Amino acid sequence: MKSIVEIKNKIRQQPEYWQIPFMDFVDDFRRYKDISAIDTPYILDDEKMDALIAFRGKCFCAQKHFPLKRLNTFAMNKA
Repeated sequence: MKSIVEIKNKIRQQPEYWQIPFMDFVDDFRRYKDISAIDTPYILDDEKMDALIAFRGKCFCAQKHFPLKRLNTFAMNKA
C-alpha cells in the first residue's frame, strides 16, 4: 500500500488526473486498513487537496476506530 506522501507526489505529477491516485488510495486503505499509510507527515502545499486528504484521513480514523491523536503528525506546515 502506498503512503499518502506517495499519493500526493503522484497527484503533483498529473494534477488533472488527481482522482485516480486518490481513489486508488481510498480503496487500498479500506482493503488493507494500514494506519501507517496516513501516519506519515506531508507538506501542506495545495489548499484544496490538503483539505480533502485531511478530511478523508479523519473519516478513516473514525470508521476504523483509530485514535484521532494519530493525526497529530498527519500534516506539516509549509516548508
